[in-house]
Order: sequence, then structure tokens, then C-alpha cells
Amino acid sequence: MHHGLYNALNSDHRAVYNAHNSDHRAVYNAHNSDHRAVHNAHNSDHRAVHNAHNSDHRAVHNAHNLDHRAVHNAHNSDHRAVHNAHNSDHRAVHNAHNSDHRAVYNAHNSDHRTVHNAHNSDHRAVHNAHNSDHRAVYNALNSDHRDVHNAHNSDHTAVHNAHNSDHRAVYNALNSDHRAVYNAHNSDNRAVHNAHTTQTIELCIMLTTQTIEPCIMLTTQTIELCIMLTTQTIEPCIMLDRDKNGEGEVGII
Repeated sequence: MHHGLYNALNSDHRAVYNAHNSDHRAVYNAHNSDHRAVHNAHNSDHRAVHNAHNSDHRAVHNAHNLDHRAVHNAHNSDHRAVHNAHNSDHRAVHNAHNSDHRAVYNAHNSDHRTVHNAHNSDHRAVHNAHNSDHRAVYNALNSDHRDVHNAHNSDHTAVHNAHNSDHRAVYNALNSDHRAVYNAHNSDNRAVHNAHTTQTIELCIMLTTQTIEPCIMLTTQTIELCIMLTTQTIEPCIMLDRDKNGEGEVGII
């Protein structure tokens, strides 16, 4: 009887213990399940916020890059337009200067040949007729030659001054436009603008040097031609005078 009660007691005790453990596990598992659900929901919300942040950050960054490119492209486009307009105006002024210079130079040569031919024809006739008349014609020739030479120099100076005036006007207009573009884009792209400005100044100096050097060369060639023609006019006169005296001495013409 004692053993039967003991066994029945142990059986009930085990049943209670097992039921207690079963309930404990159920509560523990339910707790873990809820904990996982909260943790997963937290992670899901965290990812959503992080992704939304990244998306907004990319949108702002892309918009910044797009605006920067638009400002940079607009700057380059305006700079090219000003630079091309400067080159076009500079070529037009330079070509007009060369055209005017050739016209004056050709007219000078034509007038010089006409005077020179008339001088030779008159010189022979007057020399054969009389020495006194020869002096008058020679003096008149020298006076006309000086007038033609002075008129040529005056025309050349006028064309040169007009060229310089036009060149300054174009250069000042370029500087004005360039300052406006520079001030408009200075805050956006100082480095690019400074590089372009350096290249523009170097090109302007190069073009100005190339304009001045041909002008000096043409002026030098004009003076040398005038000296050569004058020498060629005086030498035949001295030769003819020696032939007239018959003794090879230079006399008064």
C-alpha cells in the first residue's frame, strides 16, 4: 500500500512537472516569436529609412551634377561665341587693312611709273633742246615727286591710323564682352575661366604681333623702293650730263 501511494504521488508530481515545463516552453517560444517579429519589423523599417535616405541623397547629388554641367556648358558656349566673334572681327579688319594698303601701294606704283616715264621723255627732249629748260623740268619733276611721295605717306598713315582705331574698338568691345561673361561665371568656374583667359590673352598678343610685323615690313619695303627709284632717276641724269660735256666731268644740270 505504501509503495502504491508513493508511485501515485510520483506520477502526479511528474504530470504536474511536465505540464509546468510544457507551459513554460510555450511561454518562452511565444516570447521568442514576438521578439523575432519586433526585431524583423525594426530591421525592415531601418532598411526602408536607409534606402529612402540613399535615394534622396542620390537625387540631390545628381541634381547638383546636372546643374554644374549646365553652368559649365553655358560658360564654355558663351566663351566660344565671344572668342569666335573676336576672331571674325579681327580677320575682317585685317583683310580690309590689307586691301586698302594694296590699293594705295598699287596706285603709288602706277603714279610713280607715269611720272618716271614722263620724266624720261621730257628729259630727253629738254636735254636736246637746252640746259636751262632741263633744269626747270628737273626741278618740276623733283617737286612733283616729293608731292606724290608725301601724298603716299599721308595716305599710308591715314590707313594705318584707321586700322589701329578699328582694332582698338574691336579689342575694347571684346574686353567688355569678356568681362561681362567673366563676371557672370566667375563664382561657378574660376579655374576653367582663368585657363581660357590666359589662352585668349596669349592669342591676342600673338595676333597683335603678327599685325604689327607685316606693317613694319611693308613700310620698310615702301621706303626702300622709293630710295631705289629716286637713285635710278638721278643716276641717268648724271650720266647724260657727262656725255654732253664730252670730258666725263659732272657739270651743273
